Amino acid sequence: MANNLTYPTYLDVPMMLDFLGTLEDGVSHSSESIEKTNQSRSGSSEGSLSGSTSSLVDILGLSLSLSGKLKKDKSKDESVENSFVRTHTSASLFNKLRRTLSSEGAITQVEANSDLNSVSPGEVVEFSGKVSPNPLASLIDFFDNVKPFIDLHLSGGFDEIEGTESQYDDSDKNNIQLVSSFIELLRGDIEKSNVVDLLMANNQGVKAIFATDEEYFTSNKESMFLGGTFTLLGKVTQVENNTNQSMNTVRRGAMGVIAHHFLEDLFGKLAENLEIHGMRQQVPSVQVYSPWIQVVPLAIYV
Repeated sequence: MANNLTYPTYLDVPMMLDFLGTLEDGVSHSSESIEKTNQSRSGSSEGSLSGSTSSLVDILGLSLSLSGKLKKDKSKDESVENSFVRTHTSASLFNKLRRTLSSEGAITQVEANSDLNSVSPGEVVEFSGKVSPNPLASLIDFFDNVKPFIDLHLSGGFDEIEGTESQYDDSDKNNIQLVSSFIELLRGDIEKSNVVDLLMANNQGVKAIFATDEEYFTSNKESMFLGGTFTLLGKVTQVENNTNQSMNTVRRGAMGVIAHHFLEDLFGKLAENLEIHGMRQQVPSVQVYSPWIQVVPLAIYV
């Protein structure tokens, strides 16, 4: 039993209550139990009796000892009732829902690419893997980390240190300014959005894309996910197991109308300029390549 206990680090509570209420014709957050305790008081009295007294003994409830003494046992039972109210937590309700779904065979396990052949949109799936950060947030972090060095190059600060002329021409400067403008658009899109896109991948090369609600997913929780192995439980909305198929994670807000290859080319040129100046930086990709499933997450748990 203990091995089947799960702790949801992310939980869409309204979805969980809807599922549980549908399966059990309503949801109770508490249960009442009554404990009955019986207490017995006993005593005895003794006397002497001679002659044949078997019928009298039976009637009076007396017992004849070996010594010929009569003994009468007296007892009194008392009943005590205690009422207890047990209240469910969100985690306990989730464990109850998951056990119910598992016992009914309603959860499809996704591990390998071949498993995607039998998965359709609308099914409930479980998928385990390592969580990657939001691709857009990674792109912004990348630019924020290298921008001080870029500014120093553009201002000629490195020229004085190295005694060389800046290797940035006007085209490079224009590209950097364009990248900076796009980064601010991306930052604005993330701040306005109420969902956070995450990526989970397992060692079989299968990936799950899912959007978490910021009401249940804070920045502290995101940092807790990174690097660890978790399990995702949710409803499938899209399946892609064909080779060379991809999804653009920049699909919301103002940046959604811009082709992904344009952004990748732009940031690729920025990385090339950085490498020329001795800074080797890997630009985060905004593309997710198949095989993958897209899931509306009910819970992420461990």
